[in-house]
Amino acid sequence: MIAVRTFAPPPVCEREILRYAGCRQADEGVLALLNECLVEALPLLSYTVCFEEIDPKPFAAKSFQLARNLDGCDRVMLMAATLGVGIDRLIAKYGRLSPAKALLLQAIGTERVEALCDAFCAEIEQETGLCARPRFSPGYGDLPLDTQREVLARLEAAKRLGVTLNDSLIMSPSKSVTAFVGLSHDSTQKTDKCRLCEKRDCMFRGAI
Repeated sequence: MIAVRTFAPPPVCEREILRYAGCRQADEGVLALLNECLVEALPLLSYTVCFEEIDPKPFAAKSFQLARNLDGCDRVMLMAATLGVGIDRLIAKYGRLSPAKALLLQAIGTERVEALCDAFCAEIEQETGLCARPRFSPGYGDLPLDTQREVLARLEAAKRLGVTLNDSLIMSPSKSVTAFVGLSHDSTQKTDKCRLCEKRDCMFRGAI
């Protein structure tokens, strides 16, 4: 059964935003610009997730890495999360007026939707008493990106969240995420997703 939840805004992590923006060191000017962007962007965001507990076998059959991620799980949730269209409109506006602001707004959107996904996983852990595995999304590892179509259709995301997919498999609103979340009694499997990724040269890779 598909459920929809709205979350309170998670705490903002400026360090993560700057990392997503590619700023290894930020001076006072960058921090001031970031604050301006946060003041303008945060009121426009919604934090909504729809999800359903599923049998993952049909999806896991497409991906060895997804099957490995979910191996031994007691339950599996399929989720879609979005911040809504407000951030997209703001990014488009500043794409014309201020590329620097547009870059920071993109990073804010990424940090916010990841924080929303984290909040969802934390709530599901609390409710089930199980430990969430790292989220696994279409296009990650060997799971084909076109799996996105099946995921969004399964969750009725267009109707429930307003999330749609274009012919290039890009979601709208752009600050949206779909993922499989495995839940297990084994807390040793609760691992940083970067540790499971084989892309060693990723600029977003955490310090491990």
